Amino acid sequence: MSKLIEDFKALRNICTDIRSNYNTYLYLGLEETSVLLSKVAPAFFAELSEILRRDWLLQVCKLMDVSSTRRKEGILENISINLIVDGLDARGLCTENIRNTAFRLGAYGKKLNVARDKLLAHNDRSHYFLGRPLGDTSEEELNQFIFDLQFFCDSVGTALGEGPLDFSVSACKGDVVDFVLFLRKAVSLGI
Repeated sequence: MSKLIEDFKALRNICTDIRSNYNTYLYLGLEETSVLLSKVAPAFFAELSEILRRDWLLQVCKLMDVSSTRRKEGILENISINLIVDGLDARGLCTENIRNTAFRLGAYGKKLNVARDKLLAHNDRSHYFLGRPLGDTSEEELNQFIFDLQFFCDSVGTALGEGPLDFSVSACKGDVVDFVLFLRKAVSLGI
């Protein structure tokens, strides 16, 4: 059981980082923030936004990886939702809620995975030259994913005796909010 708990804590840390990065990206995309960033350094912040978006997509896709991969050196485990569900199944701890939530998370990940496979992890020539966005989802699907990510972690944490952990808020000293406040003050002072 200690390996499963260790794996779960690692996954929950990854989910916390994904949520924190999402919160940063969301805050940078607010209209009043975007206007400010466009006044300061539009090209830089457009590039930064694209980097954050690509990394977020890749990190979310990795959550949906299979639980293990066979390589020459043996079987390598992936810290993923599937690894946790398999571990819960082996111990008779996987509830219907956990399984259904894992399924919804996986369905969302499949929509993004085409972007991972064709443009993020590899530069597939035919998709590169098509120039079409891959892995698009609706705002509703994104909101459901964010909710499901928290619900999955809380449900598994409860099943393993670790309890829930709210990682929806990621504010801390020196975060994106402080940075934007600094920029706003600097712009208002004409610096």
